[in-house]
Amino acid sequence: MYISINNENIFASNGGKDFDSEKKCIIFIHGAGMDHTIWSQQSRYFANKGYSVIALDLMGHGQSLGRASDDVKFIAKTVSKVINQLKIKEAVVVGHSLGALISIELAKIDNKIVSELVLLGVCMPMRVSDELLSNAKNNSQDAFRFITMWGHSNFSHLGQNIVPGVWLTGTSMKLLESSAKGVLFSDLIAVKNYDENNELLQNILCPTLLICGSEDMMTPIK
Repeated sequence: MYISINNENIFASNGGKDFDSEKKCIIFIHGAGMDHTIWSQQSRYFANKGYSVIALDLMGHGQSLGRASDDVKFIAKTVSKVINQLKIKEAVVVGHSLGALISIELAKIDNKIVSELVLLGVCMPMRVSDELLSNAKNNSQDAFRFITMWGHSNFSHLGQNIVPGVWLTGTSMKLLESSAKGVLFSDLIAVKNYDENNELLQNILCPTLLICGSEDMMTPIK
């Protein structure tokens, strides 16, 4: 479905079920250069378990119009407008990488609505190398290769996956390649510039689950 925010259409997948604002909602927020399709299996699973689901395309990503922002707080405010427009009463927010930082901001903005957080591949501050930024700015294939290589385990590089028919590294590369020019660079700048005061994080009181990959080189477990 499409939600009009600031005269721009933002796309959200519902996991194949009609959206119902009366149900507890799970909001999925993707990472840099990605779109809602990375959550396709999770959104279908939870939609069939009785939750309302929205897997968003951030502005300038996937099927959403507008321009990709390089400001985490601005993006979070936009997602908050989506929540309010859909009249969501209770939400679990699940975010990956850039999406995790957005989720943190969202928990501060809508602390009476966000009841739980799930943060994947996250650290603060989240470092971005100058080489990766330079390649992303030039829309170079190397930027896509670096992210794909660093963000997946050695096991997955061999094409192995417990889900039949899913090739994680190949899918990630194609998704990054399909993003509009400049989108990945804006996303990475947003990640690099996000520097939250740790004292303010203490205002987030909802239960929070951190999911970290032991071989993730983008956000190392240390």
